[in-house]
Amino acid sequence: MNNIGTVIRFTYRNKVKSRPFLISTIILALIISIAINMPYLIAHLSSHAPTRVGIVQSESNIPSLLKKYFRIQKSSNVSVVIFPARQSVAADESMLNKAVASGKIQGYVELNQVKGAAFPQVTYKSKQSIISSQDFASQLQQAFQLIKTQVVVKQIGLSSQQMGELYSPVSIQTVQLSASSTNEKGKTQAMVIMAMVMVYALLFLLFMGVTMTGSMIANEVTAEKSSRVMEILISSVSPLQQMFGKIIGIGLVGLTQIVIFIVIALINVNLPQNTHFLLTQFHLSFRNVPVSLLIYFVFFYIAGYFLFATLFAAIGSLVSRTEDLGQAILPATFLLLAGFYIGVYGLQAPNSPFVVAMSFIPFFTPLIMFLRIGLSDPSVWQVILSIVILLASVYGMTWLSAKIYRTGVLMYGKRPSIRELRRAMRAMKM
Repeated sequence: MNNIGTVIRFTYRNKVKSRPFLISTIILALIISIAINMPYLIAHLSSHAPTRVGIVQSESNIPSLLKKYFRIQKSSNVSVVIFPARQSVAADESMLNKAVASGKIQGYVELNQVKGAAFPQVTYKSKQSIISSQDFASQLQQAFQLIKTQVVVKQIGLSSQQMGELYSPVSIQTVQLSASSTNEKGKTQAMVIMAMVMVYALLFLLFMGVTMTGSMIANEVTAEKSSRVMEILISSVSPLQQMFGKIIGIGLVGLTQIVIFIVIALINVNLPQNTHFLLTQFHLSFRNVPVSLLIYFVFFYIAGYFLFATLFAAIGSLVSRTEDLGQAILPATFLLLAGFYIGVYGLQAPNSPFVVAMSFIPFFTPLIMFLRIGLSDPSVWQVILSIVILLASVYGMTWLSAKIYRTGVLMYGKRPSIRELRRAMRAMKM
């Protein structure tokens, strides 16, 4: 145990003080800070000048209703300019085109009365491309839909009180019920959103963390083996102590980096401007994150790390040249990519049969089962079964990787075949 502790301390100090670790940590910390502050920066740097839309005064009160609608919309940045009517439709259109050309308005609305229709046909014209004006067109559609309702209701003859009741908004709250108990209150929308944030974080942290630390483990083992340093090391530290010392040491390096990122993210999120943009306006709070979800987060990250780290260590011990390492670790990288993309798909359909089946495959369980726990409500037996399978797989992979590592670090030359590796593993007992 003293030898393992020595390897852990040496590996941790060596990696944390290295220039690549410091540079990558600083760059990723800056990226996280910029990403969190991006909504505020965009809103702060965006132009606050209103979008001016022209419309010609008509006998109906539609232009005045349109102006009133956008004036009372707090989130709208639209100003309606009413122009006096000319002698003809062509003169009105010429006047509006001149206003657009001079920059007085950005576009204008035409109302074309259709024979037999209760409401005129609406056309919006501007110099913007059709694609960029789609968002504003949808705002106009909502406005005219309400105006049309007001016009029709007024023709029916409802009282002002009845009209107020008709237009009062309907508040809808969504709650996700629990599949395991009919008495639970279930998950509110805020809890589900915060759970989705946690799932996104685990997908990113596990994929990036295991990719970086796994490659680091494999690269260090291969470098020591190719430089013949391994032959000196095994005279004082056994191969198994080296392997577990490197895995734990580099794992602590990864956790150190993750803790730094989490602290930086929390500092940026709790800045006054970001609290409003990211939490307050969506009615979110960190209190909506259950403690059990944080426990699952830590467990699945550690279990997933050890599952892939032992695999990368075994692969690195079989490679004699660092030039061949990239090709050797490609299958393990594809496993990680597959789990990541299944997780991205599962964000939209956490209860689909495919996602449920993938949550029981050990290499995908850390991502997919945590996703299901956060965004849906899997049965207790499914969670327990997946954890048991995952722990058994970690134990089995650790045992197999230890045998491969102990044998592989002393095998030089070309990469050994499976038959040669099995023969060597039988000859060298644990």
